[in-house]
Amino acid sequence: MQVKKIWDKLVKSMGIPRLILVLAAGAVLISLSAADFTGKDGGKKEDEAVSEKDMEAGNDKSESEYTKRLEKQLENTLADVSGVGKVKVMITLYSSAEKVTLSDPVYSSDSITQSDTSGAAKSEQSTKSEPETVFEENDDTKSPYVVKELEPQIKGVVVVAQGGDNDTVKKEIIEAVMVLFGLESHKIKVMKLE
Repeated sequence: MQVKKIWDKLVKSMGIPRLILVLAAGAVLISLSAADFTGKDGGKKEDEAVSEKDMEAGNDKSESEYTKRLEKQLENTLADVSGVGKVKVMITLYSSAEKVTLSDPVYSSDSITQSDTSGAAKSEQSTKSEPETVFEENDDTKSPYVVKELEPQIKGVVVVAQGGDNDTVKKEIIEAVMVLFGLESHKIKVMKLE
């Protein structure tokens, strides 16, 4: 009985359209607060996703570990493609990972005024700008403020697969590697596995 009285009072004071609008807004807010904004699946499989521990330790990983991870992911993907069969992959890199730090420009200006023997004044101004790296402090340690980290650039990929002698399979492998790594076809070699 009490709920009906409250409902009738709300309908009289707000009107049905406003009440529906308020209830809909409340439902949207509740659903948004419960949503997962990371875009990650809450129940992800261990082999499909990089663990949080790997993400945190990502800065400390060497290029060889990065390369091995890419090779393993590509091998697993290509092994599921029809006609490829058993597959081995080798990836080479141009360079190592690069951290881009934040820097502020520091401007300095010098002004020199000289007088010659006739009393005429000659003025020269020079301005120079030098970047200065911004640092962050954590527990009495200073480190450069990293804006973004660039992954190493891939130089080339070699794929050795059981179906590597089939022209159709070879073409599919090359196109897959081109899409995944943004490489041109001449930087990808596909061969038959013995």
